[in-house]
Amino acid sequence: MKLASLVALMSLALAATVRAQSPLADRDAGRTLVCRGYEDSGNITEDQPMWPCHLVTLFVTGKDPHSAIFTPAEHCAWAADAAHSYVDDGTGALVVWAHPNARDAEALLATPHLAGMEITHGGDSSYREGLWDRVLTGCHDAGRAYLWGFASDDTHSRMPDEISLSFCIARLGEFSERALKEALARGRFYVSNGPLIGDIQVAGGKITISLPAAAEVRWLRSGQYGAGRGGLAVGPAPGENHCLQRDVNVKQSSYALNDADGTTDPKAARFIRALVIAPGDGKQGEEKFAQTMPMRILADGRLDNPYPAEGKWYRGQTHNHCDSTGLKETAIIDYHRAYASAGHHWRFATDYGYWATPFEIEPDTLVRISGVTPDRGPRGAATRVTIIGRMMPAKPRVLIGGRESADVRWVYDNRVEATVPADLPPGVYDVTVLDGAGFKDTLADAFTVQSPGADNAGWRSWKSADGFAPGERTFAVAFEKDGAAWVGTEFGAGRLDAVGGRWQGITRLNSEFIGDPVRGVAVDGKGGVWFAHFRGLTHRRPDGSWEVFDARSGLPSRDVNRVFVAADDTIWITFNGRSSMLSHYDGKTWTNFAPPNGKDQPMSLAVSQDAAGRILVAPRDSGVAAWDGKAWATWTAADSGLPDNMVRHIRRGPDGTLYFATTAISGKPVGGLAVLRDSKWTTYPQSAGGLASYRVWDVLVDRAGNVWCATSCGVSRLAPDGRWKTFTTANSGLAFDFVMGLGQAPDGAIWFATARGVSRFMPS
Repeated sequence: MKLASLVALMSLALAATVRAQSPLADRDAGRTLVCRGYEDSGNITEDQPMWPCHLVTLFVTGKDPHSAIFTPAEHCAWAADAAHSYVDDGTGALVVWAHPNARDAEALLATPHLAGMEITHGGDSSYREGLWDRVLTGCHDAGRAYLWGFASDDTHSRMPDEISLSFCIARLGEFSERALKEALARGRFYVSNGPLIGDIQVAGGKITISLPAAAEVRWLRSGQYGAGRGGLAVGPAPGENHCLQRDVNVKQSSYALNDADGTTDPKAARFIRALVIAPGDGKQGEEKFAQTMPMRILADGRLDNPYPAEGKWYRGQTHNHCDSTGLKETAIIDYHRAYASAGHHWRFATDYGYWATPFEIEPDTLVRISGVTPDRGPRGAATRVTIIGRMMPAKPRVLIGGRESADVRWVYDNRVEATVPADLPPGVYDVTVLDGAGFKDTLADAFTVQSPGADNAGWRSWKSADGFAPGERTFAVAFEKDGAAWVGTEFGAGRLDAVGGRWQGITRLNSEFIGDPVRGVAVDGKGGVWFAHFRGLTHRRPDGSWEVFDARSGLPSRDVNRVFVAADDTIWITFNGRSSMLSHYDGKTWTNFAPPNGKDQPMSLAVSQDAAGRILVAPRDSGVAAWDGKAWATWTAADSGLPDNMVRHIRRGPDGTLYFATTAISGKPVGGLAVLRDSKWTTYPQSAGGLASYRVWDVLVDRAGNVWCATSCGVSRLAPDGRWKTFTTANSGLAFDFVMGLGQAPDGAIWFATARGVSRFMPS
């Protein structure tokens, strides 16, 4: 692969030489592979429910658009689809369970499609020895592939003394993404927090490892683990700090399967692996470890060896964060420069999927899809589409839902035309462009073959392909009196004037007043617009001037989550990540309140007002607290009709009825929409023909009395007569099925903030 613009920016650092004792491929010391990956925890923003685990997804084309409604197993299955790996080798992305705990053994074994688990993390190589042994033993007994042991720093740092603490060293026959991916998938690597291995050779049932520096080598079978100094026992007995053989101060060590150790019995011994142990670094005297992958004992007395007999060793990193924010590129460039200086030949920047950051600042030689237009068509029609992006190959291949288009035409470097196969059944499909050079890109859920009877009348949507700015992932929408629309997005605010002109993007790159993401937008009675974002609260005055409020103004945190304009035109806000406080601004002074049920929560979500004038706030996973100016009252799922304590939004209807959008943190199908009318609670759970999903991100009561629920699976509308209807990309003009925000414009149109653009619907 050609070196990219990012690599050019790092050219000085890439000349770094490998450390003197290293047996790595010094002929490639100035080369680098900048690979795509990210860390998913099952949420799209920080304040959404999360999985009980974190999954690092490597060689992936982009973030999983379904992770907020998927289970970890469903995410792994999505990643395993070959369309979702940018390396065109017929296999999917690799998923690694990040920093597992001892209690995760059963879950690890129960999750299909995992490539492995982290066993050395931030320099610690002994903490997960016992866990890995249990998982390997479980894999063996179930007759499934082993979960390889991966290494990561995960220090959220670019500082020289905080990186390269734990690393992977892969043996490759060629220096390429394809070879690296195959090595990590097949266990052709070892992990370390210090010692290096020069060679690993297997002949039949005998393993020999060679070291560039003298160290201790311990050989282990199933049931043996640990690397502590005390209580070491040599022999076939299982247990912590037990090993089959111990060689001290050697540069070469061999172990052969034998009857005395029981290692000729594959059912009992199962596998063999090695620990290389070197003295500590002097800080606390801890020893340093290198850990090989396990070799399965076969019935004929041989070992199933994952390591190739020849090849070069390349050091790399599978999991750390550049902690980039917004559209700023400096952090990720510095991240890759730091690892190049540390002697790493390959690496991933695995920032969290819920962060409002670009997926990766990537080489400009790789194809990248940003949009497809039109993004839907009727069943039975050979719809002609334009695929928009960059670095489109001169002779592209296009797959739609895994089906190859027979009519593809290159238009420009940023455009390719293709025809959707006419016989695709109704559904939502990925669009893939292959460059013929071993790479591809896929935009997930990019094209919808609509169901019979779909009605797009009255709909208008904007995505990046339609000039929408500044970011497709949108959270909130609000309107000025003249109909101008404001949208809060992951990278700033967007404005569409009342006559439907172009979108204007306001970001941290072109404004000192707006941060990202913009999670809330509200318009006050004077025409001022308020933006809640992670650099504070911004007020755009009616005269067009700006002011920003942050910690220096008296706020408990600058990470503002929601903004609400009360009936008296004063401002109330909640916070994200650092405070569950509720703050009030009367136009002169800020006053901060601590909800009684939010003292142990790091954030608050919804803020609203009831008919009695009480301010309602929803601390994360703590129900709702109501403030009447003197005292608090609380509602939780245990003592009210709330179906779940994770309340995302609260809206008041014209008659004073309160509507609560809940998103169950348990991951079970509970929750949904809760309604409080005349002191009586009614709950609407997910149901066939009713509410589309139990996770409701926003709720809106329009002027006709319809109740709109923004869900993970489309928008469900409850009519005054009690009938439900759900709008999706399959049956309407909705931009995307994951909807996070709702609003009604002065002209009566309903607006939808989705995870991929914004839509407007004018009911007939």
